[in-house]
Amino acid sequence: MPRIFIITIWAGLSLLSSCKTEAPLAILKKLDLRYQQEHGPLSSNGAFFDYLGREVRDTAQAHLLQSLYLAALLDGDEAFKAHLPLLSPQAIASLDYHLGPGNPYRPLYQEQLDWYYQNRQGRQAIDLTALDTAGHERQLSDFDDKVVYIDTWASWCAPCMEQLPYLQELARQYAGQKDFVILTLSFDQSPERWKKALSRHEQLPNIVPLYIKGGMQSDYAGQFLISSIPHYALLGKDRAIVAIDAPKPGSAEIRAMLEEQLVH
Repeated sequence: MPRIFIITIWAGLSLLSSCKTEAPLAILKKLDLRYQQEHGPLSSNGAFFDYLGREVRDTAQAHLLQSLYLAALLDGDEAFKAHLPLLSPQAIASLDYHLGPGNPYRPLYQEQLDWYYQNRQGRQAIDLTALDTAGHERQLSDFDDKVVYIDTWASWCAPCMEQLPYLQELARQYAGQKDFVILTLSFDQSPERWKKALSRHEQLPNIVPLYIKGGMQSDYAGQFLISSIPHYALLGKDRAIVAIDAPKPGSAEIRAMLEEQLVH
């Protein structure tokens, strides 16, 4: 099948408000029909999202269609009713991650995305399983008697490493709080790379390093709607979700939130 090239020229951000017109949406629906003719029933939202990237020759135009697709999913557009039952927090987080925070078409879905993140996060975090440095399985529920600040990172992530001194400073500041712990959850490609990176870090008693199998594709990433790292979350006792997208460790905001939780 020949690849589609959209002839319409979009003149930058000034036209963002008029991008949701019949022309691009009609092309999106046409590609949806063609995908199902070529591949049969849809297996995942990501499969069609990737298909758009392959079939549309111009990268900017592909991103426009992918952005419109994400907006349609968030809107519950009946034109894509075959796609809606496949939707999950993990799927949304994955599409958002691949489009990236710098996507020029982000305003097409930003408002709906913010609402989704705020209202679909749930009240209690899943009881995830991770590996400690000895290779033993640990559960999030092991820390149900504590307030938990979660730092999701990877050794290859430069912004993550930039935040490490602030994280260690936060740990020292609250070292006397027995009902507070920091979990650092690694998305490194292997436990070996994770442990090698840890060997260069100062080890503090109230920072518990853990490794997450599957990284961005893990159940944990889906539950916490992680689309990029570093990512921070704050849980109260019994895994009650306080903030699924918490402030950075060096901020005054996270300290105010911790003080509120630690007096309960």
